[in-house]
Amino acid sequence: MKTKTMKLMLVAMTAVLILSSLSDARRRPEPGPQQTPQPQVAPKPKPAPQPQVAPRPQPAPRPQVAPRPQPAPRPQVAPRPQPAPRPQPAPRPQVAPRPQVAPRPQPAPRPQPAPRPQVAPRPQPAPRPQVAPRPQPAPRPHVAPRPQPAPRPHVAPRPHVALQLQVVINQERLRQINYYIYRLQTGSPSERDSACGHLGRLGGPQAVAALSHAAMFDPWPRVREEALQALGVIGSPAGLTAVIFALQHDVSSDVREQAAQTLGCIGGPAAVGPLTTAARFDPNPRVRWEAQLALRRIAPRSPLPGSIFYSWNW
Repeated sequence: MKTKTMKLMLVAMTAVLILSSLSDARRRPEPGPQQTPQPQVAPKPKPAPQPQVAPRPQPAPRPQVAPRPQPAPRPQVAPRPQPAPRPQPAPRPQVAPRPQVAPRPQPAPRPQPAPRPQVAPRPQPAPRPQVAPRPQPAPRPHVAPRPQPAPRPHVAPRPHVALQLQVVINQERLRQINYYIYRLQTGSPSERDSACGHLGRLGGPQAVAALSHAAMFDPWPRVREEALQALGVIGSPAGLTAVIFALQHDVSSDVREQAAQTLGCIGGPAAVGPLTTAARFDPNPRVRWEAQLALRRIAPRSPLPGSIFYSWNW
């Protein structure tokens, strides 16, 4: 540590001396290079001499630091005495060999057993006497089959019971019709679609009236199409007005196509005129084709113009 400190101090002092010599060298004027003579120019007026600036006082030299005294050398340590060598152990005495063991005497052989005497064979049993076979039982006499009972005569249902049963059936059918009419008027589009199918299966004047109203005024084309199909299943002429109205004034081409099919199912002279108009002038070719088929179904022998069946273009 002391040696490192002294080295650092010497480096610092050397740096201070170098810096001081550089500052002195800067203050001295350097001789410039020789210049070529130029034509003399009128001397410019000398500027007023600037006041001399007092030189900066030189910093006082740092006092020399006395070198640290060298530490006294450490005294020589006496070497450790060598340990005395260990004494060699005395050799072990030789062990006397073990005496030989006398071999065991061989055992005397066992005497052989005497042979067993021969046993006389057992006498064979006498054969059993043959048993006579059992006699076969006599066959049972044939029993005649029991006579089948005569079929009961068909009893006609009592008139009052059949009447009561018909009344119950009609009441249940009317209840179902009223339920599906309510669903057709207040349900969602899918419920109204399903209600049209059930009303077409049940039939009746109430179902025809509800289906006719739905075929003309329901906002969903799919429901109007199902209502027209249900009217065709029922086949009542009471729904003919609604079907003709749908064929002539409905916006959806699918609904008009179903109306043409329904008019073909219901039939009647009143359906010929609207079907002829649709077969000639409807803008949709599928509607014209269904109207032509319905006309052929209603009046196959009627004198229809042949140009009707060639007036559609896909």
